[in-house]
Amino acid sequence: MAEVRAAAQIEKQTQSDRRMRELREQGWVVVGYKDDKSLPMDSYRLVKRGLRLWLGERAERDAISNKLRRQVFARDNNTCVICGISVGDEYPDMPGSKARMTVGHRIPNQRLGGATLENLQTECARCNEPIRNLLKNPDTFEDVEPLLKDLSASELKALMTWIDDGKKTFSKLDLAYAKVRYLSPGELSKAKDFIRKAID
Repeated sequence: MAEVRAAAQIEKQTQSDRRMRELREQGWVVVGYKDDKSLPMDSYRLVKRGLRLWLGERAERDAISNKLRRQVFARDNNTCVICGISVGDEYPDMPGSKARMTVGHRIPNQRLGGATLENLQTECARCNEPIRNLLKNPDTFEDVEPLLKDLSASELKALMTWIDDGKKTFSKLDLAYAKVRYLSPGELSKAKDFIRKAID
């Protein structure tokens, strides 16, 4: 990335992050250390070329403003609506790999899905469409069956609801955890005191 910044005469990290996001929005698939732990830190691997922005090629799409992005994250409690993982949590099947959140379209941009609050949702980088081709092959029913057998009837009922709805429904406990984990140390201490008194 240092070489990319030097070649593009980009001085600030925030500028290079914005440029990388622009490329990804135009079909470029670029993975970094956070996506693939085999890469050295501050390194990227080009997986797929997209449109050549420097030649004027650009896919028409609605831009997602930073304000709209923040609204989506706040509404969804910084939690992936597809798999239910919260920002910064480790993936259960990938120890050491922490979830990063992005904004995805319910109706894809390629099918004229707009950049509106109603059409946008919080997705972790794994569930977000552009990088699904970088993951291992999807599980089969045989892979999932042992997990299903281990669930209670009420858990299976909840799972069926999520499957039918196409997203996870968050419980009050999920929502409370998503909020509490971002409290300042002093506020977190107050929350712990409240919880201890309530359960004693």
